[in-house]
Amino acid sequence: MKKQRMEISADAELKIADNSEAVIVIRPDKDGGDCTVRLDIGKGCTVTAYTISERKAKINQTNKLKARSSLRSYSLWLSGGEAKTITTLAESGANAREVFVFLAKDSERLVVDSELRHAAPDTKGDILVKGVVKDRARADLGGMIKVMKKGSGAESFLSEHAILLDSGARATADPKLEIENNDVMSRHSASVSQINENKLFYLMTRGLPRDDAKALIVSGFLESAIGRIEDESFRKEFAGMLGKGI
Repeated sequence: MKKQRMEISADAELKIADNSEAVIVIRPDKDGGDCTVRLDIGKGCTVTAYTISERKAKINQTNKLKARSSLRSYSLWLSGGEAKTITTLAESGANAREVFVFLAKDSERLVVDSELRHAAPDTKGDILVKGVVKDRARADLGGMIKVMKKGSGAESFLSEHAILLDSGARATADPKLEIENNDVMSRHSASVSQINENKLFYLMTRGLPRDDAKALIVSGFLESAIGRIEDESFRKEFAGMLGKGI
């Protein structure tokens, strides 16, 4: 299997040849810039994509998977901006797992919109969005699972969860399903909640300062997302960058 590694900082359109393995790292190169990335993934491929945004950005990513291909996509946002992803499972046996982790702070606004389209039989997909909102920031989480008429046997799950650390922080979560074929397994979940004061109090009675107690609770909240990253170096990088921001 051919193996490729690509670094992207601006607009790009990539075609992954059949039976290839690829690692793609997306890092916008300027504050406030737009970045459009299109991935056309051939048959029998294994692709892992990492997106890291430390400054305000607008990233539009479109992924199209052919038969028996696999996409693992992990995104880390430490800034405001807009993140929009559309993934189409275009042929039988294609599967995608997307994990989006974020920290919104100061007075920033972050908009996340992830759409997963099942356009062929026997496809599988999973989207997990999880993050923290602090100060006076706002996060709006949208997403959709769309199973088309030809998408029989599809399995899909969309989950969006945010935790608020301060009284001025705001978030919304609005996952949607659009189903055109009855022979599917598809579901979604969502939550927006304040940090648990009882847990904070308990940890503080054990000697932890309030900020350290918050950080420990947030770390536990994000673990289910961070823990999905299979590559140890990227998993540690994501966790370390989030820890510094909190």
